[in-house]
Amino acid sequence: RARAQASAIVALAGPEEGELIAQALRRGAQEYLVRPWLRAPDLSREILRLILQAIERKQRQDHPDAGVGADEDGGVPVFPRSEDGDYALSFQPWAELDGGTICGVEALLGGRPGQGSPRDILRAAESRGSLDSLSHWVLRRAAPTWLEWRARKVAPPRLSVNIAPSELHARHFARSRLGLIQELGLSPGELQIELAEDALLGAGVKALAELQALRSAGIAVVADNVGRSQVALLDLARLPLDGIKLDITLIEATRLNDGAARAAIRGLVAMCNERGISCCAVGVEIARDYASSRELGVHLIQGFWVARPQTAAASGAWLARCMPSGQRELRFGEHG
Repeated sequence: RARAQASAIVALAGPEEGELIAQALRRGAQEYLVRPWLRAPDLSREILRLILQAIERKQRQDHPDAGVGADEDGGVPVFPRSEDGDYALSFQPWAELDGGTICGVEALLGGRPGQGSPRDILRAAESRGSLDSLSHWVLRRAAPTWLEWRARKVAPPRLSVNIAPSELHARHFARSRLGLIQELGLSPGELQIELAEDALLGAGVKALAELQALRSAGIAVVADNVGRSQVALLDLARLPLDGIKLDITLIEATRLNDGAARAAIRGLVAMCNERGISCCAVGVEIARDYASSRELGVHLIQGFWVARPQTAAASGAWLARCMPSGQRELRFGEHG
């Protein structure tokens, strides 16, 4: 700072170096990046966003009357600032391919107009180490909806939420999550967590131990986006998982009769069958996707062919139509 007073500074820190980050910000840094996410595939875009955001914040600090709103945060906000929430939640179910039994509902984070995509919001939270706050917010917002569905007897077996592998590096992650679940009145057996496949494989021994602790308590653990990266089946099979979700690109490729995609799906299904875990096809939107999933042996499907993501109220009404007085079979394509 002494050598370049006008420069913006982005600090680099590890996942458990919160005090170091706080010191850097107190001493004049404008932004920070948490080190594990240097593996991010769109790292260059994220660093550019952080640099531009840091420059804008420095300009506001140096010239508070220059016309830039002093209370506005450059870029995408990293966590909600009010009880009403700066973000929106939607819910999307998944179902058994054979029979149509609804198996669960996934809580999906969505940005309000002008905030960027959910991926932008999550990436911003990842880079600033705020994912823990964001995932707490998602669970706190989803839990009352789930409890209402449970009271109305329209809740399917599982509520699914997404977390990032960086959260697993937090001290006592499993213990804190189980405490939050108990506080919210949820049962661990009602919850499923989803993590991206590629990041899961590099999560390390401690992270995998945290996952196993969650599984031991009854929470289901599912690898998401499986098939996006070049991952060996052996490495995937060694993870402590209750299921996988195929990346949407695999289903899209089957529409073009892509033999490699079909072979990849067959291999993943065979691995799931061998391990006794579930395999869900994501992005099943048309009858052809449904037929391909059935032909390739997939167990579960999620996508517009089952139902679109909907608000809590709309999802509750949908579940009430599909699950009156308990579970019944869903006729695909009717409610999408």
